[in-house]
Parts: sequence; C-alpha cells; structure tokens
Amino acid sequence: MATDIKTSLAGLRKAHAGKLLEYDIEGHGPVLLKRPTRGDFKRFIDQVSNDKHSKASSMEALVKSCRLHPDAGTFDAVLDDMPGLLLQAGADLQELAGVDSGRIAKKG
Repeated sequence: MATDIKTSLAGLRKAHAGKLLEYDIEGHGPVLLKRPTRGDFKRFIDQVSNDKHSKASSMEALVKSCRLHPDAGTFDAVLDDMPGLLLQAGADLQELAGVDSGRIAKKG
C-alpha cells in the first residue's frame, strides 16, 4: 500500500512538474496542490469580489480546487488540525498563478 502511494505521488509530481506545491504536514504526510487553472483563479477573484462570500471561504475554495493529494476527507482533517494551511497555501497558489511572481513585468 505504501508503495502504491509513493508511485501515485511520483506520478503527480512528474505530471505537474514546475506547477506544483508540496507541503509535508507533521502527523498527516504530504499535501500536493496544482497550479490554479484560469477558471479556478477567475472563480476565486469573482468570489473575493462578491460581498456574499468571505475572503476565508473564497481562499478555501481555491485551495480545495487545486488539491491533488490527499483525498478530500483526509484533506479536511488536515485543515481541521492545521487551519493556517489555507492562508499559506492560498498565498503560495496565487504566486504560482503569477501574482507578484516577478514573471510579469509592467512596462511604462
């Protein structure tokens, strides 16, 4: 079973190379998040801009939309234990998507 998980994680790392965030959460193991798609990021911006959604719920939706590993139930348990991961991962995902990454240069 552990070999299957290692193989699965290796496959995810290869498939998303350069577009992946990985965290090692003490007591929970690895968490892998992919770079947000254009649609993921648009939904995030729309939610943040909408008075009906809190910034926290918008950030949680963005992070969960990018989750590759672990499964949804396990990830919820990680977030219950380490709720600050939402803030850290949300900021990291925004940077991975190009926000303040230095890859976008304003001219003039």
